[in-house]
Amino acid sequence: MNGKITGVVLSHTGMHGDKFCTNIAVHDPKSGRWCQVRPRVAPNRPLSYSAVHLQKGGMRTSMQQDWVPGAHVSMMALGLPSPQERRMTHPEDTLVDPKSFYLHTPPLVSSAAWSQIVLAFTAPSLTSMFPSLIKQGNGKVYVEDGQVLVSSVGHIQVTSLRVFEDFEKLMVEFTDASGVSYNAPYKDTSIRKKTIGTQLPSATLRVSLAEGWDNKGTYSPGRCFLMASGIL
Repeated sequence: MNGKITGVVLSHTGMHGDKFCTNIAVHDPKSGRWCQVRPRVAPNRPLSYSAVHLQKGGMRTSMQQDWVPGAHVSMMALGLPSPQERRMTHPEDTLVDPKSFYLHTPPLVSSAAWSQIVLAFTAPSLTSMFPSLIKQGNGKVYVEDGQVLVSSVGHIQVTSLRVFEDFEKLMVEFTDASGVSYNAPYKDTSIRKKTIGTQLPSATLRVSLAEGWDNKGTYSPGRCFLMASGIL
């Protein structure tokens, strides 16, 4: 994918330091289908707030404030990472020019359009999205780094959900449509963020795989742990 791309922000998650991760829904007019793009910088690294220039109405504006789910945006794509830098677990990775980010007017898509975009990336269960998923005894789940996946991020319908705190970390416990329960860190920086104690009988949960992590050599290969980044 090269050249200008226009789409809708699906997620915005803070990482270590001033790094962040975001995913964009881009519509292909030829196929009529939506695809996800995860903007990255060469050779294939996370974006940083200090490097990204976001324009709004001809003036620079704040990524933290205006880059929110549902925002209508565009940027210049520079292509895919090289084969040596490509993450097989994260096929959405796309290199971009961090100084080309633009926020369109009106800034947010309609509620109806947002619902249709989310539906395009919603799977019936967690294992249908990540077939090679491994569940630990504590309910946390991961995929081994190096697995070839068709997606590293999307939405699932859950039949129950609870937000809780575990060693000062925000977590979600949820049961998907297959009846299996899981735990995952909850990292939502949007205004839709749910608070500790939230319990829902049903919801749409946005989930994704984190960077491969080897825990100082304990894991071989590394593990891409599941995280939740939005509750709709």
